[in-house]
Parts: sequence; C-alpha cells; structure tokens
Amino acid sequence: MNMYTYAAEKLMQLRQTEVERASRTAWMWNDKNKSNQSAIGKLLASWINKKAELADAVSEACCSCCAVNP
Repeated sequence: MNMYTYAAEKLMQLRQTEVERASRTAWMWNDKNKSNQSAIGKLLASWINKKAELADAVSEACCSCCAVNP
C-alpha cells in the first residue's frame, strides 16, 4: 500500500466517523437560532483536528523516499 492510498483510506475513515458522530448529535441542534453558529464552529474545529490527524497518519506512513533533500 502506498502513502497516497493509506492517506485516502484514513481520510475516508475519519470522514465516516465524523458523519456518524454528527448524525448521533443532530437532535441536539433543533433550536436553530442559538445553536447554528456553535455547531458550525464545532464542525470547523473538528475538521481542523481531523486534518492534523491525517497529517500525522501520512507522516507515519511515509518512508521519506519521495522527500526532496535540500
């Protein structure tokens, strides 16, 4: 498995986890006037964390053979 396949699979797993989590908590956001901004902020923060997790996964999978040495 190459780095790109691993990263794509990891991203799909993270996205599926996020969708499942959002569907489990969707009932909590039924008062739209006060919770929309909070929900958007939480989703953005969550995706920032997911990007960091993906970057970590890619760095673990990378053998550095494709890295350009200065």
